Amino acid sequence: MSDLTVAKTIAQQMGGTRRLAMMIGAYNFVGDDKSLMFAFKGSTKANRCKVTLDFGSDTYKFELLKIGRAPAYTVTTTYESDDVYWDDLSRLFERNTGLRLSL
Repeated sequence: MSDLTVAKTIAQQMGGTRRLAMMIGAYNFVGDDKSLMFAFKGSTKANRCKVTLDFGSDTYKFELLKIGRAPAYTVTTTYESDDVYWDDLSRLFERNTGLRLSL
């Protein structure tokens, strides 16, 4: 059984799973002991977000991905940044997707 403490913390730092679902249509939240990944709707730039904790520096790796449809399922990283502090996660998401996480 995986410890989801980090995944839950990342979700809270981005506004919570409920707010993410309402604001950007986020779904398929998948977490483990060091990361959170979720799908979202409404952006032509990306359709997945992955945030991974770097335990050594207590910062995050932030990635936006575009995953194509079947049968190819091509995966393209559209944005990536290391050493991201928790309070920059939402800003990076909004700036690189064009979607808003808050009113």
